[in-house]
Amino acid sequence: MDKLLIVIDMQRDFVTGVLGSDAAQGIVAPVAQKISEYRRGGQRVLYTADTHTQAEYDGKHSLESVRIPRHCVRGEEGWKIVPGLSPAPGEILVEKPSFCSLGLTNVIGPLAPNIKIVLCGVCTDICVVSNALALRAAYPANKITVLQDCCAGTSEENHKAALAVMRSCLIDVE
Repeated sequence: MDKLLIVIDMQRDFVTGVLGSDAAQGIVAPVAQKISEYRRGGQRVLYTADTHTQAEYDGKHSLESVRIPRHCVRGEEGWKIVPGLSPAPGEILVEKPSFCSLGLTNVIGPLAPNIKIVLCGVCTDICVVSNALALRAAYPANKITVLQDCCAGTSEENHKAALAVMRSCLIDVE
């Protein structure tokens, strides 16, 4: 079966930065292994990057800029993908201004039903779940899987709750 790996927001601010955690740091090596596995197998790898601007924070133009500490400002160190996980030449990084990338399906394009969509990254209970649910709606015939050991949530409780929600929406959790 052909597969598409989507690496969600493995950025410095979510791993070692202002919103980082031990759990997020703990998935870097397993995510790197998954990326290598997909590349060796000739499978497609796609990335998302939470992307904000200084103007957004200055003007408080979004709920994120009001309720969540300043993070992932384009061009700053915290916005960059963590070392060892960066996209290879030809791999696409989709910037998204909020939890879910409404444009992700435009980048992915039409998929044959036999292509499996696989997600990993952070945060399970925010960006991973919102993108997984959007992909479920956009690709109702495709198998969608979230790699629980390659995801980290804002807490272990929230991680598990998000996995349960995804299971109830016909997203496989491995």
